[in-house]
Amino acid sequence: MEQPAQSAVKDLKEVREELGVEGLVVQGCAYGERKSGKKYILWMSPETRAMFSPVLPASPESKCEDCKAGKKHSQGMCPRKGSGQERVHLEGKTNAAARNRVPPGLAEHLGWVMRAARDHVLQEMQNQKEK
Repeated sequence: MEQPAQSAVKDLKEVREELGVEGLVVQGCAYGERKSGKKYILWMSPETRAMFSPVLPASPESKCEDCKAGKKHSQGMCPRKGSGQERVHLEGKTNAAARNRVPPGLAEHLGWVMRAARDHVLQEMQNQKEK
């Protein structure tokens, strides 16, 4: 997982060779906690990617009330004066920690899918052995 989604990491030769050119971009606010539209890029194994279904920001499953209402996010990384947006912050976290924090709901969702994909692969291997 890399943040922001448009960082230079996606262009590194090592990343392209090991992980492939295409990652999946998701919006963190859909998973809760974030009040900005910050995006993350995820590189996953083919098995994990096949099982991963991202939460879309405006979907009923989304935890972003701003996206669901079609409004501008209440927080921004560098809000313009007079925009009405606050800087990204979280209670009890430094500003840097709030800006760099991966939403726990996103990490949990991805971790669950990675584990389910791993279990599926192991089960398939076991089934092949038994044949």
